[in-house]
Amino acid sequence: MSGRATATPPGPIEKSTDTAATHQSLAAARARLAARDDAILRAQITVAQIAAPTGEETERGAWIARRFRDCGLADAHVDEAGNVLARREGTYDAAPVVVCAHLDTVFPRDTDLSVRREGPRLVGPGINDNGRGLAVMLALAGEIDGVRLRPRCPIEFVATTGEEGIGVPTSVFNPALLSTRTVIVSLLPVWNR
Repeated sequence: MSGRATATPPGPIEKSTDTAATHQSLAAARARLAARDDAILRAQITVAQIAAPTGEETERGAWIARRFRDCGLADAHVDEAGNVLARREGTYDAAPVVVCAHLDTVFPRDTDLSVRREGPRLVGPGINDNGRGLAVMLALAGEIDGVRLRPRCPIEFVATTGEEGIGVPTSVFNPALLSTRTVIVSLLPVWNR
């Protein structure tokens, strides 16, 4: 694959990481994300207003796939289970880190998905679970652009199906695939009532 890293890591990546230096080196990226909060909220509202009951995530998945491509991610595609996957290559050709958020909601297709503001809060079906996770995943995919911010390991960004239905996103978390991943980060909202 063109542009894919071929170097092997000098040793276990986790042993060569200086946490304080990494934290400091990411300060500019965190500042850019904070500055884009309004755009991230707009993406959150948009995705929350696309119906995606469990088993009917196709329209929301297509929107996410377009956004993955807009972020310049490689190989954006939908797998046989309806999960949307894309990849950002890293410095090393190593097992990827997976960042995921689920596509589906508990709301039936005919639910009014309008989002409104109540003071500083956004209120609407699915605005938090999991409109926020998907919007944050897209923001991270855009920020980790492979130029200003290039990961050491490849990163797979995955919008998963079936979380609300059976409680476990489909296909991405089967044992064969889990053994080929370094870390899996699942973006779920923190409930704040």
